[in-house]
Amino acid sequence: MKRWLLNGILGLSLLIAPGAAMADDMGEAAEEAPAISAEAPASNPAMDVFRKATEVSARLTSYLMSGDLQATINIPEAPAPLTANLKLQGAVATEPSRFAMNMTMEMPKLAGQPAVPNAPGSLDFRFYFDGKQMYMQFPSPKNPASNQWVKQELNLPAGYENLLTQSQNPAKALEMMDKMGLMPTNMEETWIDGQRYYVVTVQIDNARFKSYMQEMMALSQPKEGVSPAEMNEALKKIDMDFRYTYYINADTYVTDKTELNGSERIAAEGKTLSIDITGTVRTHDVNMPVKFPDVSNAIDMKELEKQAEKTAKGIKTSK
Repeated sequence: MKRWLLNGILGLSLLIAPGAAMADDMGEAAEEAPAISAEAPASNPAMDVFRKATEVSARLTSYLMSGDLQATINIPEAPAPLTANLKLQGAVATEPSRFAMNMTMEMPKLAGQPAVPNAPGSLDFRFYFDGKQMYMQFPSPKNPASNQWVKQELNLPAGYENLLTQSQNPAKALEMMDKMGLMPTNMEETWIDGQRYYVVTVQIDNARFKSYMQEMMALSQPKEGVSPAEMNEALKKIDMDFRYTYYINADTYVTDKTELNGSERIAAEGKTLSIDITGTVRTHDVNMPVKFPDVSNAIDMKELEKQAEKTAKGIKTSK
């Protein structure tokens, strides 16, 4: 199931800010891409601006991200929806490629239900990717041992490697986003605090995004847990409607802000669970020094599993 956890993290990063997620893998190859001339005829203004913003993002050496997400979960037969608030703090560097994210989720409360005694008010999750390995941490104030970083080597299949290679070219990256069903549909101009912005709207294509996710899952080839066939069957029962609004600085073509508004419907056993998500992610401190977590003391996931198995056996023996 570890592979699916990593796929979930990658999928979340795509849903939060797909343009930013792609930019981290583009590298110096962006320098080879031809710049878009301001005097060129704009047959599709939204695409022209989006393409140039993608190229500019690829040239950034580092940046920080911060954001807030709110998810409302409507569970069949539940007395009221669950609302969860998520705060994000992220850092990206391209030379070498590194990505870190801290997430804090306020524990959702169900209306009409008593509070759980001694339950934490929030949960923290941190992960860091250094280009080869994923590091994870679940810190808890009541458990000092939870500050331990755990590393998981990705061992990406050849199919993933090919996708990463393609994403190192802005033109190919746009093709990939098109394949994912993420392409600009509208553009407007606005002024915010004296700064002019291009506001580009990107609407997800449900069928194409699910097709892309099926392809990604097939590349994973898990040896245990959910099979690609089972995942494909599950995806058939999921419908998504997501819209991204990019605020692209008209002077720098850096995407200063991304707004996310969408919903997901999951059908199972004749009932439908729905998740409505809204949020804002901001990009700041562009090309400034970035500090990443110290993971020198990280232990391998396999070692952690061995320790957990040993502990479980000890508990059974003592009974």
